[in-house]
Amino acid sequence: MRGPVYFDLEAIERNARHATATTIAEARERAQSDEDQKFVDIQEELYELAILATCKLAGLRNREVDPNIVAKAMGNVIGSMSANAYRNFGSNSGASRLLVRATGEAFQALLRGTSDHGIVRQTSVQGIQGGLA
Repeated sequence: MRGPVYFDLEAIERNARHATATTIAEARERAQSDEDQKFVDIQEELYELAILATCKLAGLRNREVDPNIVAKAMGNVIGSMSANAYRNFGSNSGASRLLVRATGEAFQALLRGTSDHGIVRQTSVQGIQGGLA
Protein backbone atom coordinates (compact mmCIF):
# COMPACT_ATOMS: atom_id res chain seq x y z
CA MET A 1 0.00 0.00 0.00
CA ARG A 2 1.50 3.32 -1.03
CA GLY A 3 0.83 6.78 0.36
CA PRO A 4 -0.75 7.69 3.66
CA VAL A 5 -2.66 4.99 5.51
CA TYR A 6 -4.82 5.03 8.59
CA PHE A 7 -5.10 2.28 11.19
CA ASP A 8 -8.30 1.90 13.22
CA LEU A 9 -6.76 1.52 16.68
CA GLU A 10 -9.96 0.30 18.33
CA ALA A 11 -10.38 -2.41 15.70
CA ILE A 12 -6.72 -3.38 16.06
CA GLU A 13 -7.04 -3.76 19.82
CA ARG A 14 -10.29 -5.70 19.46
CA ASN A 15 -8.75 -8.04 16.86
CA ALA A 16 -5.53 -8.49 18.86
CA ARG A 17 -7.51 -9.37 21.99
CA HIS A 18 -9.64 -11.84 20.02
CA ALA A 19 -6.56 -13.45 18.41
CA THR A 20 -4.86 -13.69 21.80
CA ALA A 21 -7.94 -15.21 23.46
CA THR A 22 -8.24 -17.76 20.64
CA THR A 23 -4.55 -18.64 20.86
CA ILE A 24 -4.69 -18.96 24.65
CA ALA A 25 -7.79 -21.18 24.46
CA GLU A 26 -6.05 -23.46 21.95
CA ALA A 27 -2.96 -23.60 24.18
CA ARG A 28 -5.08 -24.49 27.22
CA GLU A 29 -6.58 -27.41 25.31
CA ARG A 30 -3.08 -28.71 24.47
CA ALA A 31 -1.68 -28.19 27.98
CA GLN A 32 -1.00 -31.59 29.49
CA SER A 33 0.18 -30.74 32.99
CA ASP A 34 -0.28 -28.20 35.76
CA GLU A 35 3.06 -26.70 34.74
CA ASP A 36 1.80 -26.30 31.16
CA GLN A 37 -1.35 -24.60 32.46
CA LYS A 38 0.70 -22.23 34.62
CA PHE A 39 2.86 -21.41 31.59
CA VAL A 40 -0.25 -20.55 29.55
CA ASP A 41 -1.60 -18.41 32.41
CA ILE A 42 1.62 -16.42 32.62
CA GLN A 43 1.82 -15.93 28.87
CA GLU A 44 -1.78 -14.73 28.87
CA GLU A 45 -0.84 -12.06 31.42
CA LEU A 46 2.26 -11.00 29.55
CA TYR A 47 0.48 -10.83 26.19
CA GLU A 48 -1.07 -7.58 27.45
CA LEU A 49 2.33 -6.07 26.60
CA ALA A 50 2.09 -7.38 23.03
CA ILE A 51 -1.42 -6.01 22.57
CA LEU A 52 -0.36 -2.60 23.85
CA ALA A 53 2.73 -2.64 21.61
CA THR A 54 0.64 -3.56 18.55
CA CYS A 55 -1.69 -0.62 19.19
CA LYS A 56 1.17 1.80 19.89
CA LEU A 57 2.98 0.78 16.70
CA ALA A 58 -0.17 1.32 14.63
CA GLY A 59 -0.64 4.73 16.28
CA LEU A 60 2.91 5.68 15.31
CA ARG A 61 2.14 4.65 11.73
CA ASN A 62 -0.97 6.87 11.85
CA ARG A 63 1.30 9.76 12.81
CA GLU A 64 3.65 8.80 9.94
CA VAL A 65 6.68 8.46 12.24
CA ASP A 66 9.78 7.28 10.36
CA PRO A 67 9.87 3.44 10.65
CA ASN A 68 13.64 3.54 11.20
CA ILE A 69 13.16 5.68 14.30
CA VAL A 70 10.37 3.40 15.52
CA ALA A 71 12.50 0.28 14.94
CA LYS A 72 15.45 1.72 16.85
CA ALA A 73 13.24 2.92 19.72
CA MET A 74 11.40 -0.41 19.89
CA GLY A 75 14.68 -2.32 19.90
CA ASN A 76 15.89 -0.14 22.77
CA VAL A 77 12.69 -0.71 24.76
CA ILE A 78 12.68 -4.48 24.17
CA GLY A 79 16.38 -4.65 25.03
CA SER A 80 15.80 -2.67 28.21
CA MET A 81 12.86 -4.86 29.25
CA SER A 82 14.90 -8.00 28.58
CA ALA A 83 17.97 -6.70 30.42
CA ASN A 84 15.87 -5.71 33.44
CA ALA A 85 14.18 -9.11 33.52
CA TYR A 86 17.58 -10.77 33.15
CA ARG A 87 18.93 -8.80 36.11
CA ASN A 88 15.83 -9.52 38.19
CA PHE A 89 16.20 -13.25 37.56
CA GLY A 90 19.88 -13.05 38.46
CA SER A 91 22.44 -13.13 35.68
CA ASN A 92 23.75 -16.57 36.68
CA SER A 93 20.35 -18.21 37.09
CA GLY A 94 18.80 -20.75 34.78
CA ALA A 95 15.87 -18.34 34.36
CA SER A 96 18.16 -15.73 32.80
CA ARG A 97 19.49 -18.24 30.29
CA LEU A 98 15.93 -19.37 29.52
CA LEU A 99 14.88 -15.76 28.88
CA VAL A 100 17.63 -15.28 26.32
CA ARG A 101 17.02 -18.65 24.65
CA ALA A 102 13.21 -18.30 24.59
CA THR A 103 13.44 -14.81 23.07
CA GLY A 104 15.60 -16.09 20.23
CA GLU A 105 13.45 -19.19 19.70
CA ALA A 106 10.22 -17.19 19.57
CA PHE A 107 11.74 -14.73 17.09
CA GLN A 108 13.00 -17.55 14.86
CA ALA A 109 9.68 -19.42 15.15
CA LEU A 110 7.76 -16.41 13.85
CA LEU A 111 10.19 -16.02 10.96
CA ARG A 112 9.70 -19.72 10.09
CA GLY A 113 5.94 -19.60 10.69
CA THR A 114 6.05 -22.23 13.45
CA SER A 115 5.22 -22.16 17.14
CA ASP A 116 7.10 -25.07 18.67
CA HIS A 117 8.23 -23.18 21.77
CA GLY A 118 5.13 -22.04 23.63
CA ILE A 119 2.51 -19.59 22.50
CA VAL A 120 3.79 -17.53 19.60
CA ARG A 121 1.32 -15.19 17.97
CA GLN A 122 1.85 -13.15 14.83
CA THR A 123 -0.28 -10.10 14.26
CA SER A 124 -0.88 -8.53 10.86
CA VAL A 125 -2.64 -5.21 10.56
CA GLN A 126 -3.95 -3.68 7.35
CA GLY A 127 -4.21 0.08 6.98
CA ILE A 128 -6.98 1.97 5.22
CA GLN A 129 -5.73 3.80 2.13
CA GLY A 130 -5.82 7.59 2.33
CA GLY A 131 -5.21 8.39 5.95
CA LEU A 132 -7.11 11.05 7.87
CA ALA A 133 -8.72 14.04 6.21
